[in-house]
Amino acid sequence: MGKILLKEIEYYNYSWWDQVGRIFFWNNRIFRGIYYNQQEHVNRLFKCGLINRLVEENLFPESWITNYYTDEFPLVIEHEIISPVTFSYEWCFSMLKDAAICVLKINKISQSFGYQLKDCHGSNILFKCLNPVFIDLGSFIPLDNGDTKNWIGYEEFRRFYYYPLKIWSKND
Repeated sequence: MGKILLKEIEYYNYSWWDQVGRIFFWNNRIFRGIYYNQQEHVNRLFKCGLINRLVEENLFPESWITNYYTDEFPLVIEHEIISPVTFSYEWCFSMLKDAAICVLKINKISQSFGYQLKDCHGSNILFKCLNPVFIDLGSFIPLDNGDTKNWIGYEEFRRFYYYPLKIWSKND
């Protein structure tokens, strides 16, 4: 295993509030350092096959567990770099619609593995060429007793995708 020195990494400014870990750049690559208390959870996401399935479906960027660690992160995930980064307020109608469909597909697949999305807002989506991909590993949480009917992110989905698409479709 290789230790990454904290002085060598550059944190991504918008990942400081993530409870699972932090995004950082090192050697022109992108990583997600996983906090000690989330290591087991993230390992389960990979071991159960959920992440591989989402990658196969082109819904999540290529991601893999590395042999790196830092003083702060015992587990380090490397992600495929997606460029350019676009923000949801820059998207056209069809991009917002495609992002919404992506989120619904991911939540449906996640449920089949015993998980659901807690955060589904547009900041968790990037476009890889024309295809939306979900980028937030920290948004996957276990289903509550296998209950697939009570999606914790449902209201956020409605606020971020459904209502704007409905209004936009009427040219308002």
